[in-house]
Amino acid sequence: MKNLSAYIKKSDVQILPIFDLIAKTGNVPEHDMFNTYNMGVGMTVVVDKSEADKAVEVLKANGEDAYILGELIESDEGVIIE
Repeated sequence: MKNLSAYIKKSDVQILPIFDLIAKTGNVPEHDMFNTYNMGVGMTVVVDKSEADKAVEVLKANGEDAYILGELIESDEGVIIE
């Protein structure tokens, strides 16, 4: 969608130890780790900010390992990871 970007803080990404091992062993730059492996994030669900906590609650109640990853902001940058 035009004028919207995903804003993600690296500290909010729950990175599994295997991705640290791949990065260190293969000397893979962090940028490439995020672009190639998506750091194991898997599927994402986008909901209104006011419903985010409820969505996480419902997903966890149904056996999913869910957490809030970021937010949509006005920008044309695509995905912003800081």
